[in-house]
Amino acid sequence: MGNNRQTPTTPTDTIIIGDDISSPPLSTPATDSASKHVAPLLQDVQDTTAYFARQEMGWELGTDSIAFLESIFTQNYDFDIMSNISPREASREAENYLSPYSISGIGLSTLNTAIEAYFDLASLALPILSRETFMADYKSHRASASLVYAVACRGCPFTSTPQKLVVQQQLASQFREQFLHARLAAENDRSIRLDDLEALALMTEFPYGTAGNTTTSLHSQLGNLFLTHDSLVLMTIQYQILGQAYLPDGSSEPLHGAGDRKRLLFWHVYGMDAFRTLDQNVPSRIRDNQADLPEKPEHEERTYLDCILSLAIVARRIQQALWSSKVGIESTLHDEVANLYSQLAEWRRTLPFHLQSFNKNEKGLESSRPYTVQPAVLLFLEHNCYLQVEACASKCGIHKLTSLEAVMLNHLIEYESLKTTKRIIDNLPRLQSQRIHRVTSTENTGYSLIDLVPSILRNICAGTCYWLSDRGKRLLSGDMPICAAGVEINGGESCTKRNIVKAAGSFMRGAVTLRDAVETARSHQDTLAMLEQLDEQIFSLKQIAEDVDNA
Repeated sequence: MGNNRQTPTTPTDTIIIGDDISSPPLSTPATDSASKHVAPLLQDVQDTTAYFARQEMGWELGTDSIAFLESIFTQNYDFDIMSNISPREASREAENYLSPYSISGIGLSTLNTAIEAYFDLASLALPILSRETFMADYKSHRASASLVYAVACRGCPFTSTPQKLVVQQQLASQFREQFLHARLAAENDRSIRLDDLEALALMTEFPYGTAGNTTTSLHSQLGNLFLTHDSLVLMTIQYQILGQAYLPDGSSEPLHGAGDRKRLLFWHVYGMDAFRTLDQNVPSRIRDNQADLPEKPEHEERTYLDCILSLAIVARRIQQALWSSKVGIESTLHDEVANLYSQLAEWRRTLPFHLQSFNKNEKGLESSRPYTVQPAVLLFLEHNCYLQVEACASKCGIHKLTSLEAVMLNHLIEYESLKTTKRIIDNLPRLQSQRIHRVTSTENTGYSLIDLVPSILRNICAGTCYWLSDRGKRLLSGDMPICAAGVEINGGESCTKRNIVKAAGSFMRGAVTLRDAVETARSHQDTLAMLEQLDEQIFSLKQIAEDVDNA
């Protein structure tokens, strides 16, 4: 496989990703009509093939999952028909074609390096499009400029480019400008290119820098309207999605792999929306109140994408069930929560072996199978669902212990929440020992798995650290006692202040472990601010523990 190789697993596992000059040809080569337009510089782009990604990542969706997504996004998309675009717009497309991706101050080599880094590293956990189809469009100049800049922007943190965070902001600004132009032009006929939507999916919630001039400020204000998650969902549901690109002669050519890319976009939008609306407790614009989990035949194993989709459907059910008008009744709330826990347990039971996370009882497995990023993502998303059950139920008043059902429910939720938190903490040493090294002709840099998936692994670590610190404070304040006052345990020793402080210390150690995991996401500029907030929470817990101990 050329220079691509996977080292044997060791206590600190390293997976190598590098240049592969013997990479197989793209699965869908550019047509002759497009290839003659390829610039000499682009002909020299080497596709760095990620052995890790190719061996471990399966970007397939099962037929049942595809049918489910099609039932949610019910529009009949025709990728063979372009909507009518005026000659002026076609001319503008042709003008862009002459020099489609040039940016002042950023050379094509820098752009290409960032694109390669995206597919080698940043896309390993949450695919939005495949390397092969993107590179085919990129080399033939069919790819929209907004998608090119979005891909490069997301890959930029994983390069050795000087002042890469500044370059990343430049790429983000270029994406924003190009996408807003496409978005405003699409208003008349309510249609938009598939790759422009893919670009928006990549850049939703990107932290843009402070506006520096009037034009940038205007783009920032427009971005607040059109570069949002809600905008992505509404455009995916309501707009005609075009699977073609214009060539300089005015003709159109299909984007490579448009059908599969459309389905992958649907998967991404549905999953992102399900987890986001649950986290933020906001209503979804996707109407799927009768959504059923896709069924897999017994002989057919779920893929990684299938597993995330199934968990996203459970996440949607959590929100729908716990914010129902009926859950104010304690017995009803208990039944709803118990049913949701059963669904989460069933989801885990059906996970394929290679997608399951480790636990302390799995002796010997550490040397037989590598811990990849996929099981980590699934574990963390599942954990977040458990904590969101607790958050939703808390707002419904489970801490008001006014009945037997309320006491049962309170203990059940507390147990499940702490159990899933402990599982995350137990998995972190193994997860942090994994590093992916990207070896090219210009760099050899290792990245933690948490660094590769900040939106899930880092952010959930941070949220859990905050949650566990708060739990420790509640314990010390008597809001969450270890045992009832006066109850004797351990041969007559009462549940004293010393025991409570000791338990809070265990919470603090877990919070520190989670905080240290967040710190491994060093490639992202917002990690530092996140660490400062977590340090404040942990310090506050430590101070309260010392005050209680010295009282």
